[in-house]
Amino acid sequence: MFQIGLTIGWAAIMILLLCIRADIRELAAIMKESRREQLKNSFGGRANEVYPNFQEEIGRETKHEKDGEQRKPSLLNQAEEQVLKEVLTEFLG
Repeated sequence: MFQIGLTIGWAAIMILLLCIRADIRELAAIMKESRREQLKNSFGGRANEVYPNFQEEIGRETKHEKDGEQRKPSLLNQAEEQVLKEVLTEFLG
């Protein structure tokens, strides 16, 4: 009779420990998600700030588009551009 009570006690303790472990894992997941949201919000706030230089660039781009200028100046010289085209055609088929 004593061994039956002892077995039931051990089973109850194991079930209790499993429930506590599940709650701890759930809380850890919630805390991880909240930390991720806080980081996202802190970085998002900095990224959403408006800087005057960016507004000037946007104004210049819209001005060029209105003037009909579609081609942007190339940052590569002719030889580099040719090599880039060859590499792209080789890899892309």
